[in-house]
Amino acid sequence: MRTFNAIWELWVQLYRNLDKQPIEDPTVEWEESDSPFETVATIEAGPQGSWEATIMQAADEEMRFSVWAGLEAYRPIGNINRAREAP
Repeated sequence: MRTFNAIWELWVQLYRNLDKQPIEDPTVEWEESDSPFETVATIEAGPQGSWEATIMQAADEEMRFSVWAGLEAYRPIGNINRAREAP
């Protein structure tokens, strides 16, 4: 049986220019030439051989990672992101 690691790269576009990157206007696409995507983290998880199928299903369907659960200083800005926040 082959096992694989799961790997995720987290990318961001840094805010650099108010005129070209308005935060409150979701209709403006931030050009990659102005602010290229940068890898800020890589997460790697190895196989979890002890998990049963029912436990894996529950974790896949019920686990939630939310930026709203973190420090206020790191919460997203902008109306679109605020609208995504669960009540």
